[in-house]
Amino acid sequence: MKKSFYVFFIISSTLFAQQINDSTLLDKYHQLAFSYTYQSKDLDSAYFFIRKAEPLIGTTDDERLAVYYDLKGKYFMQRSNLDSAKVYFNKGTALYEKLRDKEGLANHHNSLSVIAINESDYEEGIKQSLKSLHFKEEIGPKEHTFPQEYNLGMLYLFIKNYNRSKFYLKSSLEKTTKIGDSLWSSTTSGALCNLYLKEKKLDSANLYLEKLRLFKNKILSKNDNYYFFKGQIALAKEHNKEAIQYFNVSLVKENAGTALVHTRMATAYLKLEKPEIAIEHLKISDSLLIGKKPSPTIRTKDSLLYEAYEMLGKTKEAIPYFKKYKEAQQNTLSLKKIHAVSDLERSEAIEKREQIIANKDNEIQHYLNNNIGLIIGIVLIVFISGLLLWKSYQRRKVLHQEKLFIEAQYEIVNKENIAIHEKLLKVAERLNKKEDKLAKPRYHKSSLDQEQREDYMNKILAFMQERKPYLDTELTQRILSEQLNIATHHLSEVLNISFGKNFYNFINLYRVEEAKRIISNDTENPTMLAVAYDAGFNSKASFNRVFKDITGVTPSTFKEQHNALTENI
Repeated sequence: MKKSFYVFFIISSTLFAQQINDSTLLDKYHQLAFSYTYQSKDLDSAYFFIRKAEPLIGTTDDERLAVYYDLKGKYFMQRSNLDSAKVYFNKGTALYEKLRDKEGLANHHNSLSVIAINESDYEEGIKQSLKSLHFKEEIGPKEHTFPQEYNLGMLYLFIKNYNRSKFYLKSSLEKTTKIGDSLWSSTTSGALCNLYLKEKKLDSANLYLEKLRLFKNKILSKNDNYYFFKGQIALAKEHNKEAIQYFNVSLVKENAGTALVHTRMATAYLKLEKPEIAIEHLKISDSLLIGKKPSPTIRTKDSLLYEAYEMLGKTKEAIPYFKKYKEAQQNTLSLKKIHAVSDLERSEAIEKREQIIANKDNEIQHYLNNNIGLIIGIVLIVFISGLLLWKSYQRRKVLHQEKLFIEAQYEIVNKENIAIHEKLLKVAERLNKKEDKLAKPRYHKSSLDQEQREDYMNKILAFMQERKPYLDTELTQRILSEQLNIATHHLSEVLNISFGKNFYNFINLYRVEEAKRIISNDTENPTMLAVAYDAGFNSKASFNRVFKDITGVTPSTFKEQHNALTENI
């Protein structure tokens, strides 16, 4: 009712505007087009008013022309005509740059980012999202940057950079929760649920699924993908029949991406060794994806069709789908593209700093040109009054304070390093007595003197404390040496002589300490497998063995002892 009244009001004011001037009439057409696009979801009516506005474009200013380009871009994006949408958003971006309209630039770069996501051009998507975030941060407030952070989180999720994805999605969720936007909060909670599913952290996935449900209850929406994610979690637990039930409910009750739901159902049927039924769902998914740009859903669909036909022994039918899958994977997730995307955020930050410096230089130069006489007078007064002497004194004072601060910080870090070093030596003495005896003769011809070895030791300890590289399950001695910029053989020598440990024993000490911290502090009661992965171990078996070797008890026993101690307190 409210939407109909709003549209009626705009149409009435449009008829009245025809008696005023072209600019006012054009504004009314724009309002109607926007209303039909987003409020009534009537794209045919929206396009009618966009066409009505076209004859007036030549008589208007750049600001209204930019709005017109924006409306056409949004219309074509709603129609899934991404190429046309991109053309109009680029035209609008050029005008907004000319007008120096940061709000318009932020919105257009964000729209271009969404288009790039739909086209699986993740490098371009991150580039556009970072530009949009840059302009949004400049105009503020900071809470309104959540759409850009959500897009960045999804883009990093697609290229499997889960840490960066988690950072942006959690930041976006925090801001939408703060401003009370339950629709965006539920969408972001679903994305985080999906992320933890990919990391196989089912406890965390369930936590964010529950948040999704709570947010959606606030806005009384059925289109929440709740049952779809329930099916995803059941699928991850190998509860395939239960997963199929949830996916069927999702198809009936939710407005989830139906092609993706059919693809997930096919996965469940394949695990149940029912390739014929799986192929039926994959063909439905294929028909829904005709004409779509390459995407993760299309790649998954092709790989599952290959697997299903292979399971039936139909290799001839399977091979074309395998080729399509590999070609799409190479185009969207090649190592070259992933590496290029990884450097984008850093280069954007550098460009941003350089732009700030350039702007300040221009402001200074402009001020100098306009106030040269005044500046000369001030300089003469400063010179005569002895201000330079006072500045020199102040500078010495500041340097002295900075020196005291640096010395204090060095003392703190040094004490911490000494404490960690002593702890490592005690553990090494208990667990690696034989290794201690063999380590020193091995390096009797070392090129490192005692001072160099101690410098490397302090560098290693500081890096382990600040960067926590041991949380990476794929960490090797070569990777750590590259991160530290220390030769591999020198790293091995310092670990053996200074800490009395080989590389893996040294890393495992930190991983066990991290696991103890998680068990002691985490209120979500994680499984031991989740603790193992979060602490950097790549299997539960190695986690149990190493934990018991170092602490003398299994992780489960440690947890029981900690819980008993907490209850007594």
